[in-house]
Amino acid sequence: MSKITDYIEKELKKGFSAEKIKETLIKYKYPEKEVDEAISQVKEHEFPQHKWKKPLFWEMVAGIAGLIVLLFLLLAPDGFWGTVDNEINNGIELKEDVDITVPECDGLAIEERDICILQLAKEKNDSDFCSAIINTDLKLDCSLKIWQFNECMYLELINIDNNECLLKEAVQSKNIDYCYKTNKVDSCILTILQVNPEINCRNDDYCLMLAANVSKNVGYCSTINDIRIKEKCIYNIALLTKNIGYCLELKTEYSFYCNFFLSEDVNGKKALLKDYISKLSSKENKKIDMCETFYNEQDIKICIDAIKE
Repeated sequence: MSKITDYIEKELKKGFSAEKIKETLIKYKYPEKEVDEAISQVKEHEFPQHKWKKPLFWEMVAGIAGLIVLLFLLLAPDGFWGTVDNEINNGIELKEDVDITVPECDGLAIEERDICILQLAKEKNDSDFCSAIINTDLKLDCSLKIWQFNECMYLELINIDNNECLLKEAVQSKNIDYCYKTNKVDSCILTILQVNPEINCRNDDYCLMLAANVSKNVGYCSTINDIRIKEKCIYNIALLTKNIGYCLELKTEYSFYCNFFLSEDVNGKKALLKDYISKLSSKENKKIDMCETFYNEQDIKICIDAIKE
């Protein structure tokens, strides 16, 4: 975070607004939450160049004096500038940009070479290597030493699987946003919930459904906005708690499956199946395929018998 705040402070001093800096960092794939936190640590009012103020008397005098000096320089006699240049060159050694060579990465394709340089910059903890990177996005990440404050993004940049890193960040920060960057969203959110069942899902329907499953608390389902997810949530809790009363709250096909699986009466199950099957396509194969999706052999047999009847 200190690297981002250093960068933000540097850009603010140059005169850029916090909004413009935020826009640039987000464009270069930095998480908005981290950017906002970094900006909040750097007070804009510390940089007066962002605010216009009425010039003081002595500032006006200095401005006029500056104009006089400028006129003098413009009207200076021939040879004056040559003398000045010589004095500067004799007293100061001007520093030029150094052309960084990275023999360790020579011979690679451009993209691979950029990644190689980024890895070398991390290994040496030296951002000077970054100037040799061609990709501008990667160069910015490198110059900010991204490996110091966002290991997961660094791993992504060098094409290494960062799922374990993101899972670790998600659990430590208790933030489900990291889970959606992984290829194992379910297991990631479930892991967080098992560590902290009271995690704030922030109106995320999928998270709320998983929270309901972990806690077996149907109350989470009532806060879900998406009808299909809400129905599946209630259905799952009904099966987990073996409470057929929850089935009454269901309106979609989950209503049939809920009542069927929780019913202990064979004839009752057959009646439910016949009613449900009558609403399906007339193709018998499709109905039999439905039977094969059931959990146990007894339910499969009841289903097939109901179709034959």
